[in-house]
Amino acid sequence: MRSCRCLGWHMGGKQENLKGIGINGDPALAEAVANDAGGIAFNNTIFVYDIKTGKKNKNIEVLPLDKNENGKIDAEENFYDAFSTVLEAISNGNFPSPPARELYFVAKGKPTKNATIDFIKWCLTDGQKYVSQAGYVPISQEKIDAYLSLLDE
Repeated sequence: MRSCRCLGWHMGGKQENLKGIGINGDPALAEAVANDAGGIAFNNTIFVYDIKTGKKNKNIEVLPLDKNENGKIDAEENFYDAFSTVLEAISNGNFPSPPARELYFVAKGKPTKNATIDFIKWCLTDGQKYVSQAGYVPISQEKIDAYLSLLDE
């Protein structure tokens, strides 16, 4: 069985209690699981799905999460067949946090260098067209507007 430190955390265990073979990096982890019939791991969506086709990669299956903890996977919890439906579930809150989470830029105070501000603005505007193809969920326009207004204050 393959494992990673994240799996123990999400299953209520500790990293040091995991048994298995250590794997370094998400691509190698996905490949190892695909090649091991008993393999299980926690990985990022971009390594589970083929971004071009939107289908799960060969020999990879996703174990669904019972978000409402009723002992079954309800229709609103069953969105793992395609990459687009997973991204939509993350975006609308049907996929729990954690493991899905927002990513942030962190700075000590408001950035003062124009190049830094321009880069953050690019990430929030033109850069959003690259987000899905990189395996992430685009930011809602409401959040983009709020973040941009913080930069303009």
